Amino acid sequence: MLYLRQDGAIIPCELKIGGNSKDSHGQLIRYIAALHYRNPFDLLKDSRNKFVNWLDDPIAQRIYTKKFNDFMSVNGIEKKFIRILPRSGILMDEELQPYLFKAVRYLNEVCGFSIKIIQIKAYVKESWSQDDTSYLFRVDFEDIQ
Repeated sequence: MLYLRQDGAIIPCELKIGGNSKDSHGQLIRYIAALHYRNPFDLLKDSRNKFVNWLDDPIAQRIYTKKFNDFMSVNGIEKKFIRILPRSGILMDEELQPYLFKAVRYLNEVCGFSIKIIQIKAYVKESWSQDDTSYLFRVDFEDIQ
């Protein structure tokens, strides 16, 4: 995923579910390196188009296109303000392993990275069962560090 800040900075985000990946920080670094060689405006345009085209529903496509255009307009983001934030990224997972904290701390403190770790926490009613046909839940994103 790409995160577009209100000031036009683009930050890659590696999203994992399950906490089993031992290389999520390595994957994020590979994304950061690949993004370094892309034109930020073209990257944003291509990524947004890929997402909108992935949606099957034309109404959803229009809604997301409008939301994106409104975000750009409200925040005054123009082509010249879009940039990739160097050595920055976000790691998100629901189960975070201890080795990940040590690796990210090293990358941030010694190598000059700015990697944020966010833990995903999902909550359901105590009465919920996997056999239920409704999937009401709440998701929290907790900043770790």
